[in-house]
Amino acid sequence: EGVATSYFKFLHQDFGLRFQLSTDGSGRRLLGDLETWDQLNAVEQSKRIFELLLQLHQEGKRQRNHLQQILSGNHELLKVAAQEHRFSVQSMALALGCSTAYLDKRFQELYGRSCGTLLRMQRLELACELLRAGKLTLAEIAYECAYANATSLSTALKQATGKSLKALRSSKSYRLGSPILLSGEIRARMPKSRKPSPTLAPVEPYFHFVGGCYKDGYPYSHNLSISNYPLIHNWVLTLEGKAKLIVDGHEYELSPGTVSIQPTPMRAVVRTIPGVSWKRISIRTFGPLSYNAFEMLTGAQRFLLEIDLDSRPVHLAKKWVSSWNKNRNQPSEQGSRQAYEWLLSWYELIRDSAYRQLPSVNLYDYICPTIHKDVSTVTEYAAEHGYSRGYFTRKLMETWVNTPAKIMREQRLAQAAQKLQYSRMSIDDIASGANYSHTSSFIKAFKAVYGMTPLQYRYS
Repeated sequence: EGVATSYFKFLHQDFGLRFQLSTDGSGRRLLGDLETWDQLNAVEQSKRIFELLLQLHQEGKRQRNHLQQILSGNHELLKVAAQEHRFSVQSMALALGCSTAYLDKRFQELYGRSCGTLLRMQRLELACELLRAGKLTLAEIAYECAYANATSLSTALKQATGKSLKALRSSKSYRLGSPILLSGEIRARMPKSRKPSPTLAPVEPYFHFVGGCYKDGYPYSHNLSISNYPLIHNWVLTLEGKAKLIVDGHEYELSPGTVSIQPTPMRAVVRTIPGVSWKRISIRTFGPLSYNAFEMLTGAQRFLLEIDLDSRPVHLAKKWVSSWNKNRNQPSEQGSRQAYEWLLSWYELIRDSAYRQLPSVNLYDYICPTIHKDVSTVTEYAAEHGYSRGYFTRKLMETWVNTPAKIMREQRLAQAAQKLQYSRMSIDDIASGANYSHTSSFIKAFKAVYGMTPLQYRYS
């Protein structure tokens, strides 16, 4: 329920209140299926809700993509976008995350007319086409063209064409008072291509997993407090061999069939036995949607479990883990569906008590700050672990290619780029969230990496 609410809030904040679903699309079929809601069990209800939210998400992205193409000079999509947004400048601006003034200015630059003027002309042209087709009543045409009533439609058409409705129905041609001239030269300034950037924490509400199947142990104790990932859950299933999870002096053996759920970074280490292999499957949850869902399923105590190696979560993990690792920086609808199905399989295992609880401390009590989200500086992050900045940097450089400071800057800019693309946050708020004290400094740093200003990136 909490995850669905988060998804609804994202859709509302990012795409507005209105979605135009195609008549033959699965979104409408899913809405129709809600009539049989009471006949479904909890898992089936969850699947229906998730699929509906995903369909709305995809539709919102499609409509926004149309608008972005229009703002790049693709006038052929204007008619479709105008109808989808009910010929409303406010609706189009809301979907793009910009002001109506900016939209009018951009349309004036591209097409020589304001957005409002072009939408009014498109609406009149559609009304004339429907009127001449003769398949709809005047009231139905008024609704399709977003007029308040048939009288408003009649008045608008008479003013625009100088003809009565009867004359328009029988006329083979018509001329609006201000003809639409979209076929001429379009003065679009195309933005520079973006530089690709890594995505560690998806801004969009995807269930995003990363993982792998490993067989080698660690040559030294693996410190879970030093992590180049944001706050995640790490689901680790031992297939063969042994290892030890050590938390605050407590040692827990990880043997075949044992699942350890590790919220990281945390103050703990994993130690393997020299000469003994440790074959395991690891799944890491990325993004708030995945993290919150896993937190609900884990509860306060389910950190060490023993499960059947032939259970469904294990089969699905083996089936998809290589794909999740391959697409680690590319959150997608397909990956989200797979991750959600895996989460449902894990939920069913927990619900049916198809596991044996193993004793452990509450690992949430040992979570420590993450370099990507909770810590402002490398010095602060080092201090959290009792190290100096210099020593901590040298230790991290043993496993990281870049310095921690550079990684933090790149991550903040990558997250800022996603917020620009997928949210309507102001540039000032995004700059502040990226830990820049001045927006001008953020704009300069962003342009150095992406080749364009934040506003150009948002509307490219």
